[in-house]
Parts: sequence; C-alpha cells; structure tokens
Amino acid sequence: MASAMTSNAVSAVQSSSISSISHLNNINNINNVANNFKSNLDNYLQYQKGNSLLNNRYSFISNLQTGSFGKVTCALDTLTNTHVAIKAMKKSINGVSIMANHEILIMKKLGYHKNITQLLDHFETKKYFIMVLEFADSGDLYDAIHNKTNLGLNIQSNHLAFINFINQLIEVINYSHSKGIYHRDIKPENILLMNDGTIKLCDWGLSTKYIKSTDFNVGTEKYMAPEALIKSNDSDYYYSDKLDAYSIGITLLFVLFNKCPFRKAVNSDPNYSNFLKSKYFIYDFFPNINFTSYTAIVDMLIINRDLNALNYLVENGINNGFTLDQEHLIHFSNNQNNYINSIVDSLNNNNNNENNENLNIENNSHNENDVFLFDDYEHHLNNENINNIDNIDNNNFDDQFMFNNKDEFNHINNHVDHSNVNPISIPLQYQISSTNSIINTTNNNNTNNNNSAMESYCTTYNPSSLFDNNSTVENTNSFINSFELSNTDAWADQISDLRFKFQ
Repeated sequence: MASAMTSNAVSAVQSSSISSISHLNNINNINNVANNFKSNLDNYLQYQKGNSLLNNRYSFISNLQTGSFGKVTCALDTLTNTHVAIKAMKKSINGVSIMANHEILIMKKLGYHKNITQLLDHFETKKYFIMVLEFADSGDLYDAIHNKTNLGLNIQSNHLAFINFINQLIEVINYSHSKGIYHRDIKPENILLMNDGTIKLCDWGLSTKYIKSTDFNVGTEKYMAPEALIKSNDSDYYYSDKLDAYSIGITLLFVLFNKCPFRKAVNSDPNYSNFLKSKYFIYDFFPNINFTSYTAIVDMLIINRDLNALNYLVENGINNGFTLDQEHLIHFSNNQNNYINSIVDSLNNNNNNENNENLNIENNSHNENDVFLFDDYEHHLNNENINNIDNIDNNNFDDQFMFNNKDEFNHINNHVDHSNVNPISIPLQYQISSTNSIINTTNNNNTNNNNSAMESYCTTYNPSSLFDNNSTVENTNSFINSFELSNTDAWADQISDLRFKFQ
C-alpha cells in the first residue's frame, strides 16, 4: 500500500516537471519568434513609427514628402542636435538601386556649394536606401508659390527678391555645369528654400555627366524640353545643358504667374500647339508678362535655350521688373523720386544762393543797380541803423529797390515782418522768379494785386495733390511739412510755391 502511494507521488512529480519544461519551451519558442520578427522588421519602418532611432542616431519628427520612389522625412540628429532630411528609397522598385547609388556619387562629386543640399550621411536598411541630407526650413518653392507663403509671395511680387533668386540660380547652374553635371529635373519642387531666402537645388538622381544625352523622357513632363521627350531613332540625342535652360524657363514662368504654359511640349497639347503657331501666344496666356521677361524667358530660355538669359533678367529687371504691374510701379516710383529730388535740389540751391547774396551784402559795398530781396533789404536797413523810411532818399530808393513809394514799401515790409509763418527746419524761401512778379505788381500802385500775382505765379499747389488730399490748408500734412501755421492767408501767399504734385 505504501509502495503504491509512493509510486503515484513520483509519477505526479514527474508529470509536473514535464509540464513545466514544456511551458518553458513554449515561452522560449515565443521569445525566439518575437526576436526573429523584430530582427526581420526594417529599421526605417520602426524609425518612421517612432519606435526606434534610425541607425541608432536619427529620431523621427515628421513626414515631409512622398514620391514615386520613397519618402522624405524630417528627423533630429541626436548627435548634433540639428534637423536633417531623411530620404528613403524603396529597394523593391526596379532601378532604384542604380538611381540611389548614382545620386550619391553625383553629390559627392559636386561637393559643397551653398545652393546645393548637402549629403551628410548615407546607408542601407533591409528595405531602403537611406540618404541623410541638409534640411531646408522653409520647404520647397512649389509649395511656397502655390500656398502663397510670405517667402513665396515675396519672390513672386518683389522684383528685387526675384533678382536675388535668379542670381542664386545662376551660381548653382554655372557651378554644376562647370563640374560637368547637368541636373535634368529642374522644377519648383526641387528648389528648396531657407528662411533667409537662400535656395537649395536638390534631387540629383536624374542628373547626368554627359553633355549629349541619349536617354529620353527623363525628368518631369511639364518642365521637359520637347527634344528630350521622344526618341525617333537610335542616333538621336539632346544637349543636357539646353534641357536645363528650358526647364529653368518654365520654372520662372511658374514662379511669376503660378502656372506652367504647357502640360507637355508635344503637338497634342493645345497650348504648345498654339505656341508653335505663334510664340506671342504667351502674351495671351500670361497677360501680365512684360517685355523683359518675355525676351529672356520665352525667346532666350524656352526657344533658344540660352542661359545668358539669366544675366539679361538681372540687368534689365532691376529697372523694369518682370511683370507689367512691377514695371508700372517701378517707373512711377522712379518718376516720383526724381521729382522729389528736383524739388529738394531746387530748395537747396535757392538756400545757397540766398546765403551767398547775404554774404555779398555784408562784405561788399552796394552798387546803384543792385536788386535785393525783401529779407536782404531788411537786413541792409538793420546794418545801416536805418529805422525810419523817411531817411531814405526817394531817388535812390526807386533805383535800388524798385518801389514807387514809401507806402508800398511799408506794405511789403510789414507783410514780411508780421508773417504768421514760423520756420522749424527749412528757412522761408522766396521762390519768386521772384522779384519780377512782385515788381510788376508794385508798378501798378495796387497793393491788392501783389497777392494775386503771387497766387497766379504759384500754380503747383493743389490741396487734392498726391501728398496732400486735405481740402483745407489748416489740416495740411504734406510731403514737405516744415512750417507751423497760424494764418492760412499768409501761408497760402508765401509758401504755396513749395507745395507740389505730379502732373
């Protein structure tokens, strides 16, 4: 009996032990499967889910762009604490391996240039080719123009910002071509922007080192030159630099007008067909294009594939802008500035002349035939200690100052002495052709005519002028605002010749 019980206990222990071993084996098997599963997961996919660092260094931040061959994401480089762009290309897509290796080699050959996105690192995961690139903090040019960002609108509407953009294009294209590398896929999506306005030409996967290209239909259709679209026979080729020139031309039209002229440069495209019939079709499609842009972009870049068009744009765009709106604004502004400068020069010259006359009065004896302005005569009286007009000989008075009688002189002198114009920064100018207008009126012995003569002479003031649209002088706030007013009649009489408008 005891022996039987012992045997049963041993059997139970053995069974329990076998069960525990089996359970442990199951756990081990599950762990192995899990480990195998984890090891089979692609590091890039784990990185993209935020579950791990890519290559033990890059932490996922956000998605930037999805393309035909893969994705571009923004990541934090944990070693340098800077943002980078991660370009991942799927190995499963036919030809991607060649393209990825080609782009890496091209970028290494290009080396550093401030207008080219820099290749910072490259490696592979199980399913992807990875390139770590310089990050552009303002996205690409297409989005900037299409979404009307501040940077995009500035390049599009400000002719100086557009010139800066063109100058950078000149630099990067001349640099890459001097290295024997032709991009072949220039478009707004491949031009990245920095916050300070710097551009970065990116995506060199379709570039070539051959000036004569025999591989056709390479690039993006809207921006591809017609000769690069279709290969008629085996001996056909096109010039890679000419293709870049054409693509730049279409890109510039998009930047200025937010649309491309053609879907594809073939006869079946109605816009391109109309363009072949008459190049002036562009004026219909882009009614705001001006002559400078038409000549450089259409004639030189799109038709003749001449990259010198970029220099032409810079040289002529500074004075004419690139659209009719810009051209009108620039010309109006120039005319405005020229008119203002002429007024300021006139004021300065008159002031200098008056100062010179005052010096001559102080330093030289007066001849019989000297002609003085009112202020000069008042100064002369003070110097001679003449306080009473009766002390002046009438004959000399007439010869020197051309007044017919003492009463008229008293009227004019009183008019100046008791003027309600108080100079602040600009001394009161008597811009009278000047004395002649006053002289003619005094000879009529009619002091009332004096004011009317002054008013008829001063025809440039208009209270509804460009710089002063107030209806009354009391609320004057003109471009030249250097006097205080207390009596509007005196102000209108004496200072209206300093007010001006554009005719």
